[in-house]
Amino acid sequence: MAYGLLRVQVWNDYMGKNLSRETVVDNFSLVGASFLHGFTSLFSLKSHAILILSKIAYGHRGVAQAASFLYAWKGGGCVGYNVKSVRDSFKKSGIFYTPRPLAEYMRSFLPEKITEVYDPTCGHGSLLEIFPDTVKKYGQDINPEAAEAARAIPNSEIVCDDTLLSPAFVGKKFRAIIANPPFSVKWSPDLLKDDARFTSAPCFAPPSKADFAFLLHILHYLTDDGTAVVLNFPGIGYRGQREGKIRQWLIEQNVVDAAIHIPGELFVDTSVAQLALVLKKRRKGTSIRFIDKEHEMERVVPLEEMRENGFSLSVLTYLQQEQQREEIDIKEEERKARDALCKHLRASLEFSYLAQTAMGGESIAPLLDALQEVLDAYRKKLANDAGAAHEDQGCRRDQERESA
Repeated sequence: MAYGLLRVQVWNDYMGKNLSRETVVDNFSLVGASFLHGFTSLFSLKSHAILILSKIAYGHRGVAQAASFLYAWKGGGCVGYNVKSVRDSFKKSGIFYTPRPLAEYMRSFLPEKITEVYDPTCGHGSLLEIFPDTVKKYGQDINPEAAEAARAIPNSEIVCDDTLLSPAFVGKKFRAIIANPPFSVKWSPDLLKDDARFTSAPCFAPPSKADFAFLLHILHYLTDDGTAVVLNFPGIGYRGQREGKIRQWLIEQNVVDAAIHIPGELFVDTSVAQLALVLKKRRKGTSIRFIDKEHEMERVVPLEEMRENGFSLSVLTYLQQEQQREEIDIKEEERKARDALCKHLRASLEFSYLAQTAMGGESIAPLLDALQEVLDAYRKKLANDAGAAHEDQGCRRDQERESA
């Protein structure tokens, strides 16, 4: 599906001012094109090419605003779309856009030198397009428009079908897999009872949540020396019943290499934190690396500790941010308190003085006498304490003479 000439003038709906830059797409095949000058993301929705004018490629915090400039080439003209409605339609299917910086971070866990990469739920290809043109990209997605968009990525082979029910590239294994499967979507395990992807696990993922089905699919397609990086809904790290059994099995099979807490603020269309899992088949040791990307914390957790915690893969189970204990200087705090007291007392006295002299109020002399009584009482206490200390010191000297 190709589209012809498109010229778009971007307007800032928030500030009401013309932006300094004009994005022009001339004689361009829109559907599936990746990013134009770092300011545009293009994908397809309901047979219309959609142009998101934003800085999504660089993951700026301004993405939420910039992404509101969404236009499509339809019927020979440029038509605007409501971004919120587009995102909501994706959310209902558990689909969330993977920002470029996060995609690059996920890629950092994969082997450096690869010739192929596979994304079983590729969408319009935001994870595949971060790889150079020399890398062959394999992908599958159930959405026809998304698959069509992904096909525009250079050196790609994209199949449109249900990844779980009708997997593509059967018999092929991949050394590098990267994925952001839809969260907790329904699936039909009854139709796959004899499928080799799932029969090794202790049970099927529940029909209401396909998260672990996608993980088992990915593990099946992974080579023995390969690495997979998968974004998941955080619930897979701690939910029980069937999912708890599969999670325990994965840990005991020693295929989970790392669990990473991804803060929700990194995403454009959801504030929900996510759990990234790094899967490997040939691991050295049985410990798992837990990473909190939000607080830049990391810890290697032994298998025995995970067993004690019910085989949880929730990062917060093992990494809790320590509250910094503030060093308190008692003398300094006391000095500040005394200064504050004097300041308050002086201000109060000044007010009472002005009330007397300027407004005919009562004399402040009784107040000063009362304050003087308080001061005299504490001076007397100090004198008594000093005398008692002097007396104690004399007693100790006498005791020392006697013992000598």
